[in-house]
Amino acid sequence: MTSCLAAVTSYEWMRVIPHKRAIVELLEHPEHCLLFAQRLHVEACLAAVIRAQEKLATAIDESSLKAPAKLAFTKRAEYLHHIHDELLTLLCPIRRLPVELLARIFCSLKEVSFYIPTPIVLPTYRPHAHYRPPLRDVMLVCKQWYNIGDASCPSLWVDLRIDFNHHRASVLPHVLASTLRRSRGHPISFEFAHHDSGTTRSDTLVRSVYKILAEHSSRWRKVHIDIHSERELDWCRSVQPKLGCLEKLTLSLTSRNSSFDVAGLFCDAPNLRELQLHGFPANYATALPMHRLTSFEFASVYSGKAPDASVRAWYLKALQDSPTLSRFDYPTIPTPYTAPSSSGGRILKPLVRELSIGDPAFLASLLLPSLTSLVMGCFVEGVIPAIPQPPETLYIIYKMLEESRFPSLITLTLSNVLLDDTLLDILDSLDTLQSFYLTLTEWDEQHDSVLEEFVEDMWNEDDDGLFPFLPSLRSFDLELEDRYHNSLYSEYLFFDDSFAEMVLARIERSALRGVEVSVASEGGSWPMGKSKVRALRDAPGVLINAWDWEQESGEGMFMSDSSEDDED
Repeated sequence: MTSCLAAVTSYEWMRVIPHKRAIVELLEHPEHCLLFAQRLHVEACLAAVIRAQEKLATAIDESSLKAPAKLAFTKRAEYLHHIHDELLTLLCPIRRLPVELLARIFCSLKEVSFYIPTPIVLPTYRPHAHYRPPLRDVMLVCKQWYNIGDASCPSLWVDLRIDFNHHRASVLPHVLASTLRRSRGHPISFEFAHHDSGTTRSDTLVRSVYKILAEHSSRWRKVHIDIHSERELDWCRSVQPKLGCLEKLTLSLTSRNSSFDVAGLFCDAPNLRELQLHGFPANYATALPMHRLTSFEFASVYSGKAPDASVRAWYLKALQDSPTLSRFDYPTIPTPYTAPSSSGGRILKPLVRELSIGDPAFLASLLLPSLTSLVMGCFVEGVIPAIPQPPETLYIIYKMLEESRFPSLITLTLSNVLLDDTLLDILDSLDTLQSFYLTLTEWDEQHDSVLEEFVEDMWNEDDDGLFPFLPSLRSFDLELEDRYHNSLYSEYLFFDDSFAEMVLARIERSALRGVEVSVASEGGSWPMGKSKVRALRDAPGVLINAWDWEQESGEGMFMSDSSEDDED
């Protein structure tokens, strides 16, 4: 037994290990990347530990050992096994990566989410039942990764999504404060979404979150907040004087209280460039910092009526006074159009590149020579009936483009406009157009003739075999679908075999790469043959959706193939 003890003692790892001071430092600071010389030291140490484990295993197997000695040897073997695992961890291939490179890999998981799952979840749908942020799981892999995420990479904790219900949500303030501490003074972006239960406990929790966020308001960079009540708006106003870094603000108003005034939030935000207001009343107009914005988006709730003329004039004046604005979204319900007098001039906005508008009368007052994206349609929040545009809409668009010297428009979206030959004039003037989207939820018989001419123009080739009409078009979406179950026209005469052949030819010999067609009606039939439908659906980038409200199916709406098609 004495010889066994001597053998084991002689291989005690701290006595025989080479470069023991360097190894101890590496074990105490595993977050450091191993250099080549350090890896050689660790490999030599691992070899010594393996020899010690072999000697110790032989000693434990000695039958002459008594119980106390055998127990001591077993504890020593467990200790050596722990050291063996620590050294193997140091030699992992990923340890060759510098900390900075690992941090960049972790940045792909840097969106932090605080979601407290509800105990009542449908068994067939459990999106958040066991949800944990992926970055949290990564930090639990080893001590090195934990230290990288916790202390070495504050940029991993600057994008936050705060979403909770009121079950076990009391831990949220502590977790939020810990995360903000890890961000180490960097500018932060967050989305604060929650449900207002109207209870005292809920108010206390929400107010505690606002209080923690207010302590770091000088670091707010991009912020999205849901506002449920006037008291929450007051909490937001309390942090107003400290918004020096704020660049983008999104406010979603869930209450329909038209007395809310958010103007006080912007008085001292000198770097604010992007402002989005969602869920606000259509007649909302207040002192907004339009003069320094580059992007403004206003999404109102459906109230059944257009905004007052004074409100529209206010936003038009605000647009006129904003020298840096490049994107403007104001998709409200259209007002009756009145032709401007001959002396009335247009407002020149040379920097506006993206415009989404619901009122063509608003568009009639603008000159936009740099416009690249135009969306014409009423898009307001809530389930609403189809809102048609005034009959003059296409004419107004054409005159704006003409007087703006036909800018290099790339994307054009039209919703519920009355089609006439002006549409073809608009498209014929846009050689740079790459994406065209047309949505019609109400049908007029004259639409067929216009779309038939559109198909013919799209199919025409010049002497060189090129398509001169929309030569740069890459995607085309056509939606003739009654989302609100009103009766549509029973037949679409343009939607025939010629339409299918045009699409196939353009995909094969032009820049067109994506086509999506959604058609719906109530009864009747469509003139496209089933063989052409199959050819379209087999073509790359083509999606055909068809539906009949009466039959609750779409396939029966297409014409049966002719005998010639059947033979083919």
